[in-house]
Amino acid sequence: MRPFILNFNSAQIAMTDLLQFLDSTPKVRNWQTPYSSVVLIVGDEGETALTLAESLRTRFPGAQFVISLVDRLTCDGWVTKGFWELVQNPKSSGRVEAYRAGLRGMSQ
Repeated sequence: MRPFILNFNSAQIAMTDLLQFLDSTPKVRNWQTPYSSVVLIVGDEGETALTLAESLRTRFPGAQFVISLVDRLTCDGWVTKGFWELVQNPKSSGRVEAYRAGLRGMSQ
């Protein structure tokens, strides 16, 4: 899995709407919000900033944002320990897997 940092214009996208969108996006495996207009996103291994940006543009047309892959070796800053743990060891929250397991159970 790969970490991405999303900085968005909170005057154009409400955090609650953004997080609901991320929760409904299977390629997004986890997220964390260190600041009011920043989200650390954990995406699938094959995910890119370009594909995530396209999904965001489709859902929030015209909204301003920047998304970038986080290079674990060259990034730095002052945020919570949990943020850095997710950057260094990106992992799923289990939400997508639980949802998929529930669907499999329903089909049996």
